Amino acid sequence: MFSSVSAAIFVLLLSFGALYIKRALNTGAADLRLQTYVIEGNTGNGSSGGRLRVAQLSDIHYSDAEFLKEALGKAVAFVGECQPDVIILTGDYVDRRHEPSKKFCEEWVPVLKKVSSAPIFATLGNHDRFFPDEISNNLSMSGVTVLRNDIYSLKANDKTYHITGLVDITQPEWRDARATIESALKRSNPGDELIILSHNPDTARHIHPWILDYRQQTSTATPAVIFSGHTHGGQICFPNGAPVLASLQRLFVYLPFSSNFRIFRLANVVKRWQWAFGQYELADKLNLIVSRGVGSHQGLRLFCPPDVTVVDLH
Repeated sequence: MFSSVSAAIFVLLLSFGALYIKRALNTGAADLRLQTYVIEGNTGNGSSGGRLRVAQLSDIHYSDAEFLKEALGKAVAFVGECQPDVIILTGDYVDRRHEPSKKFCEEWVPVLKKVSSAPIFATLGNHDRFFPDEISNNLSMSGVTVLRNDIYSLKANDKTYHITGLVDITQPEWRDARATIESALKRSNPGDELIILSHNPDTARHIHPWILDYRQQTSTATPAVIFSGHTHGGQICFPNGAPVLASLQRLFVYLPFSSNFRIFRLANVVKRWQWAFGQYELADKLNLIVSRGVGSHQGLRLFCPPDVTVVDLH
């Protein structure tokens, strides 16, 4: 009798504990923050002192989940408050189906445009690779400029910003990414800057040497900022913000057959977890910005709030 009662109490406590933890994780997924950075580059002579303000939304993974609607509502409010000059979307609008992207474009892009008159540019992520044309069309129909190995030259504050969107590294067209970067650099005059949209921060391992090679060959130093997402900041982190998956990635190196487990594959969604989120100076006038993203897989986040990233380029 005693043992059965004890077991029932244990199961009850375990259930309440699981519900509490899940509620905490769901609350974390809706607790969107504003993350700001300032990057010094070439100063223009415009009325705002040469500043270009960029607002970044990444990894939306659109669904009808309440936590996501709450996070998107906060994201739109932050964009309205910050009044950016440019809005960029850095991929992963869906998980595996393209239909949610149409709903996002119909319901949320107009709201974004209502709070800000800034032009919106987008590139695609790895989750968008199954239906790139459908998702690109949905974005374009809503007035978003989609850049897939494309360049858009924007004049602001007496200078030109070459907004360069690359396809995801999982796509065959990634083979043309270097040519796209070099084309943007060839367009650049003294005082111009590159704004590079590339979903996966691992691509900085390629973009960095491409830019340095071009600088060495031409004796130029066009400032460039790479905007990425993909990592969700780790999504489940230790209290100090370090991604749990980064620790698992290191652990699995020593475990046999670890590649058979899904958690191993999750831990390897990026090779460089040291670029999980934040601002990283890769070289002189070459920076990487990684967003934690707006959405969350399964609505779960711990010690890793979603964010809208706002960067002032001076």
